[in-house]
Amino acid sequence: MKRVGSRGSAALAAAVALAGTLAVASPASASTISGAVGGLRNHAQGRFPLDIHATSSSANLADASLLVDGAPFPLELQDQAHTRIPSKALCDPAGSCGVGVAQADFDSTLLGDGPHHLRVIASDVDGNSAPIADQDFEVDNRERPYSPSVHVDLTIGSDVPGSPPGRNPGGSGGVLGGSATSCASPKLSMLLAQKPVRVRKGAVVLVRGKKYRFTGRLTCLVRNKRVSAPKKTKIQIFAIVKGRTAPKGTALVGSGGRIVIRLASPSARTLEFRFRNVDGRIARVRIKVQTVEPPRKHKHR
Repeated sequence: MKRVGSRGSAALAAAVALAGTLAVASPASASTISGAVGGLRNHAQGRFPLDIHATSSSANLADASLLVDGAPFPLELQDQAHTRIPSKALCDPAGSCGVGVAQADFDSTLLGDGPHHLRVIASDVDGNSAPIADQDFEVDNRERPYSPSVHVDLTIGSDVPGSPPGRNPGGSGGVLGGSATSCASPKLSMLLAQKPVRVRKGAVVLVRGKKYRFTGRLTCLVRNKRVSAPKKTKIQIFAIVKGRTAPKGTALVGSGGRIVIRLASPSARTLEFRFRNVDGRIARVRIKVQTVEPPRKHKHR
């Protein structure tokens, strides 16, 4: 047997030591991915928009994808109604940001009626991923001559109480030929339409005092069909701070039932958007807001 010299022994020992080091080395700290999804529903019908917010603590974000019942589910672009894609980039260009937003359409008609389970997964450029939404929901796209219940589209951190007890949500509505307050079985959706600083524990983090655009839609029940609320329908806006509710103005519904408003938040609060019809039925959406100081401007010497 050939003997290994002292120099060869030292090299062999170094190689063994290196191999041992590689075997027990701690992996690099993984990126922490968090976020929230606006527009999710417990009771799904037709197609509706999703507003996906995500943030990563280290590596830049890549994309968001959906799983329904454990299988990939196509996201549908809002600006290309016939183009279905398996995922949506969270940054523009992809992989260029640590706080990202993606907007897509969820088409429940691709699923059978009944219970399902949905997960929204956000990924970063290093291959890390994490679920930012995980919930059960039910699809019911059957035609029916009545509305089974009142439900409200929830957004980030929403907490929506029901309508007053004893009210019958069914029946035809009085939008056509009626006043802007006679909306039967109102359904309101609202979401933040601009990129926040980040999303933290179910709340959007915004720059203190900066105006942000919020958009939404109000629909009513007319002759057992869901239609857009009439123009100039009034939406009330409230700020809830430390349990106290204060009015912050109103917004008017535009064409197609759409609502657009810009709001600034001077402190942490919950924004509540509320509509009440002549029957006392209330539809409301709450969005939790946290604030950070605006970036300081550096003076050039």
